[in-house]
Amino acid sequence: MAEKEKEQLLDWLNEQSPYVGRETLESYLNPEYGVHYQSTSSYYALLHEGLSYKKRQAVNPRKDEQKILEKREAIKKVSEHQQQIEQGELVMVMVDECHLLWGDACGYGWGNQ
Repeated sequence: MAEKEKEQLLDWLNEQSPYVGRETLESYLNPEYGVHYQSTSSYYALLHEGLSYKKRQAVNPRKDEQKILEKREAIKKVSEHQQQIEQGELVMVMVDECHLLWGDACGYGWGNQ
């Protein structure tokens, strides 16, 4: 890949918002420049030149502190039933919801520095 093409590619990478993955880069390079690397490390080297590798979403954007505090208080009330639980008279089941965002399967992605 020529230096001018590489500069164009790095500009394109910086336009991808907020994150771009190796698969996106790979599917862009082949039709645009006729480039297909045998090793994924070559794609990662290009990504590293223009972007940094970081956590995709640091926090849940719909986080509600009040609901969190209420849930903590409800969990603390479990201790009121400790004797029944220890004696086998009461079984408690815990269900924990999971918050997923795009890209959480890998957790990190390539984004602007």
